[in-house]
Amino acid sequence: MRTLLKFFGVILLFVAIFSGCNENTSETSPVSSDQGALLKGGKVIESVTGSGNFVSGGTLRVFTFNAKRYADGSVDGHYNLDRTQGGAHYSGTITCFTINGNEAYFVGVIDNSNVDEPDLGVGAHSWWAVRDNGQGKNSPADQITFTLNSADPIDDAFFDQFCEYGTTEAPEDNPINYGWNDVEVGNIVIHN
Repeated sequence: MRTLLKFFGVILLFVAIFSGCNENTSETSPVSSDQGALLKGGKVIESVTGSGNFVSGGTLRVFTFNAKRYADGSVDGHYNLDRTQGGAHYSGTITCFTINGNEAYFVGVIDNSNVDEPDLGVGAHSWWAVRDNGQGKNSPADQITFTLNSADPIDDAFFDQFCEYGTTEAPEDNPINYGWNDVEVGNIVIHN
């Protein structure tokens, strides 16, 4: 039995040694996430991620999003929203966001949609807000507003104001005025 264990020990040693020798160190190896961040605009200095669901008016809404701000000020991110009633789905690219304490405000442009409505079609803008109310079972539920959407051309200053201050001059165009929805299953995390 001891001889068999020594034999397997020697085999494992050779496998460990030779597997280290075959490591691919060529310049065509995949870019690490740290290297990718440097190529995009430097180190990530802020990020917000979230996924979950909430029910409103008897309709289950499922969301996911992620947003990053790099050291050079550039932003990238993506969002998805599904409404179970009617099977609506749309997703898009986050174009700007800001963090104010435990709240974050986003603007994006829809890239993909199965909804036959101009305000939810490709090219329409979306804007919404989230609250990270802490982590752990004793923390209150994280929250998200409804997503407002518009296919109509809106002045860039409107979106700049929303991204910078989390508010708009027109109350009817501010998702915060429509109330906060508790995330029933999921989590929102703000890193700044």
